[in-house]
Amino acid sequence: MFGLAAVLFLWFLGSLRSYLRAAEGGEGRLSAAAFGGGVAGIGLLLAGVAVLNGIAFEIAKTSGLDQNVARSVFDAGSAVAAMGSFGFVVFFGAASCSAARSGALPAWAYWSGSMVTVAQVLGGLALVAKTGFFATGGAMPTFVAPATALLWIVAVSVVIVSRDGVPPVARTEP
Repeated sequence: MFGLAAVLFLWFLGSLRSYLRAAEGGEGRLSAAAFGGGVAGIGLLLAGVAVLNGIAFEIAKTSGLDQNVARSVFDAGSAVAAMGSFGFVVFFGAASCSAARSGALPAWAYWSGSMVTVAQVLGGLALVAKTGFFATGGAMPTFVAPATALLWIVAVSVVIVSRDGVPPVARTEP
């Protein structure tokens, strides 16, 4: 499932990059930063999931896996996945800034994108939080940050498709 989701997300990234780039004009730095952040985020997330799947398969094969080894591998996989949050911070932040400056997306899209950026930062706290809402397995990194991201992606996809992939004319001033 994660692999298919990654393919669809990468397709969205490419489409959003083209859409924002057309509206930005100039060198398109923000749309490029958004694209790079999204690629980094999904790459780290997939790497973390791969590590976590590896430990799950190993546990399923043998019942004699050392608890300390299992915990270490789980922590490593979770840390790699949590690092992906910072790639997503760049993605949502740069995409929102690009949309705000160029007028490529409605105001609600870049304001909500800014809130999703904050949710991704808070989701990244799983790297340091040991227990509770922000820790690995807690509500923020497990549910809130991914859910807000998914809602934003779906909403922005609808906007882009409804505009036939053509942004409004690029603004000359921010």
